[in-house]
Amino acid sequence: MALDRKSIWPASVIVFALMIFFPPWLYKDGYTSNQASAGYHFLFAPPGVKTYEEMFGFSTDLPTRFVRVRFNYVRLVVQILTLGSFLPAHHWREKAVVNGSLDAC
Repeated sequence: MALDRKSIWPASVIVFALMIFFPPWLYKDGYTSNQASAGYHFLFAPPGVKTYEEMFGFSTDLPTRFVRVRFNYVRLVVQILTLGSFLPAHHWREKAVVNGSLDAC
């Protein structure tokens, strides 16, 4: 199935919107500096704090009062840069094929 520019840009906009409205979240314990992914949730409905075992994967007697839910900015930036780097690559590949040469890629 060949992809053309008309189908790449709308799909990219949809993926970008999904990345913004369903960002990655991170559980972060300020007492022990433990971190764990909280998954992807709607922007205005972050995941709640659960038991320590559910969030970090091991059982302990530590309280969860220091655990905060935060955006995982690093993962979100990497996702946006990955999507952004795909678009110019697709544009140049298409331009090279139109010119009849694949050496420019």
